[in-house]
Amino acid sequence: MTRRLLSGAAGLVLLCTALVLVQAGTTSADPAARNGTPSPEDPGSPGSGDPLPIEGALDDLAEAFDCARQLSLAFQDLGRRVGPAVASISSNLPTRGGQLRQVAQGSGVVVTSEGLLVTSHHVVADGTVFRARFDDGREVEAAILGTDPETDLAVLQLEGEDFPHAPLSTRAPQRGEFVLALGSPLGLGLSVTTGIVSGLGRKNLGLGITYEDFIQFNSDVNFGNSGGPMIDMEGRVIGIVAAVSAEEPRQGEGRGVSFAIPGEMVKRVSDDLVEHGFVRRGYLGVRTSPLFASRGSRRISGVRVQEVVPGSAA
Repeated sequence: MTRRLLSGAAGLVLLCTALVLVQAGTTSADPAARNGTPSPEDPGSPGSGDPLPIEGALDDLAEAFDCARQLSLAFQDLGRRVGPAVASISSNLPTRGGQLRQVAQGSGVVVTSEGLLVTSHHVVADGTVFRARFDDGREVEAAILGTDPETDLAVLQLEGEDFPHAPLSTRAPQRGEFVLALGSPLGLGLSVTTGIVSGLGRKNLGLGITYEDFIQFNSDVNFGNSGGPMIDMEGRVIGIVAAVSAEEPRQGEGRGVSFAIPGEMVKRVSDDLVEHGFVRRGYLGVRTSPLFASRGSRRISGVRVQEVVPGSAA
């Protein structure tokens, strides 16, 4: 654990050092230095064969440490602000003896002060009794308002009112953007990890989900993080953690490739589940496949109709 913490801190310092040095290099007053060409007046400049000058290096390092501290403080602040809205969700079945047997565990995030909580469908699919446990020790009963297996989303209603919450955002993230993932991996309780957005619009991942438009990110998430929020540096919930990888993860194992359902999809699905109990979708009733053909020098692309469902709009 100590080694991991040190590694994370060192990573922040290295990142900030690189940013400081890049900034210093790009703001050099010497055009030759900016181009990597040694200046005749500066025999110690890069490319001269002499050791690089260390004059000012301590100042650069101080700037890097200050950058790392500011970034660390930002992560801490985000954890404090959003953490109270994040819960560990237990999905249970009653036994013959009147006890509860846990059949699944995941995470969720409260999105309204009235206690609407968004989580993953697969977290609640096999249970009948649901409880949300928060970082302050509170345990709250919850009931399902609606689930959508097609997107692996579910909305629960918590008993009570005036809940700390983190509203959903429909803002689309960008590749390379810092994000944080909050949840309860392995049922340990509230955890915060950070990473960057690696890719957008990921599809055909073999997760058994019909509507895929995943955000790929590299936060260190594990079994139990499903249903927890992915937030940006403004504390906005821009995604719901869906999976660690395209393959079923073994307990306790993370692969550094994680996926989240975009906030826009989460908002649309959760609004329908709250209002109707199900998701309304247009349905044409045609199954198609891509079609590519050549006619002389022309290349034609389109679709081939493979099936028309009887009784459908098509």
